[in-house]
Amino acid sequence: MANKLIVSAAPHITSADSTSKIMGRVCIALLPTLIASVLIFGFQALLLTAVTVAACVVFEYAYCKLVGRDVTISDLSAVVTGLLLAFNLPAGLPVWMSLVGAFIAIVIIKQLFGGLGYNFANPAIVGRIAMALGFTGAMTSYTYPENGIDALASATPLAVEVSILVSSLVFSFVNWRNMWVRMGLHLLLLIPIVGVTYEFNRYVGGHDNRVTRFLSRPGLWLQNFTTNEPDDSMLEVAIRALELVIPEEKGKDAW
Repeated sequence: MANKLIVSAAPHITSADSTSKIMGRVCIALLPTLIASVLIFGFQALLLTAVTVAACVVFEYAYCKLVGRDVTISDLSAVVTGLLLAFNLPAGLPVWMSLVGAFIAIVIIKQLFGGLGYNFANPAIVGRIAMALGFTGAMTSYTYPENGIDALASATPLAVEVSILVSSLVFSFVNWRNMWVRMGLHLLLLIPIVGVTYEFNRYVGGHDNRVTRFLSRPGLWLQNFTTNEPDDSMLEVAIRALELVIPEEKGKDAW
């Protein structure tokens, strides 16, 4: 039989791209953000990013060696996770706290569920949420920029508000005296807390009615501490910037 019917799972169209190449491009795409963060927030931002990335790589290597799985640090996905996690942390955060977020992101969320492509959620954002629950004070102490730059980095108020509210309600029932038992229960309860927070934000973002407006109002009130309505000069700058990128003739903006 020369011809055989071969049945295989998708994708059926292959390319020369590999995971490492794709992740490498993501790292390159994130470099301008890293440079900007160092210029705005100083050397501490670079140190925090370097430690977070290194921790993610080390945790992935150690876990793969521990369970006898092929080491996957060469695909650069751990580096991307470290970058994304670091970019979601306050620049002035104590460096050792980022190790906790890296461990949760890589070991608990990524590797325990089977590795790249099998995790149920984005490891970096779950690591960030876990740190917001465990180190609430440090995670809400945002660093003011250096060099007099008019900017402030902070999390979305609604997301922080819902995370803190849900976690406070759930963790109020966890009152074991043993620190390790309490920490273990917190990690186990992290998955439903993240799920509830995600579904709440998704519902509020996709519906506009009296209930959603009422639920999102506290978060909008918190935004008054970090944002203001633009004045006429700001609007003039925005309009002028938009005019400069609009082509005079249709189709002239094609690359």
